[in-house]
Amino acid sequence: MSNIIVRGNLTRDAEAVATTGEKGLVKFSVADTRSKKDAAGQWVDDAHYIDCAYWTKDVQNVLRQLTKGTPVMIFGEWKQERWEKDGVKNSKISVTINSFKEIQIGVRSQAQGQAQAPEDDIGF
Repeated sequence: MSNIIVRGNLTRDAEAVATTGEKGLVKFSVADTRSKKDAAGQWVDDAHYIDCAYWTKDVQNVLRQLTKGTPVMIFGEWKQERWEKDGVKNSKISVTINSFKEIQIGVRSQAQGQAQAPEDDIGF
């Protein structure tokens, strides 16, 4: 597997998956959207959606943190899944999360009225 760092927003609330081990599984999806110019020179959004799986002993706390729209930076190992259905070949990238961090981009300070840089404590 290969390591990956992705910054994006959750596309839906995280959900718990029942397990029998001491760790629980939390699944969610992150959208990584970039703006780029198309062939006509117009700016368009180019979104990539990544399915994520996070194994943790603290499922309830993670579920409270990871709600739709939350900006996060995730660190983990990616893999490409491939399958065929009805003669059509499909694939997707998924990430098994090692750690994540909620991020705030361009948060305005009420006292100063200026944008603050996000914290650089990444948590690994």
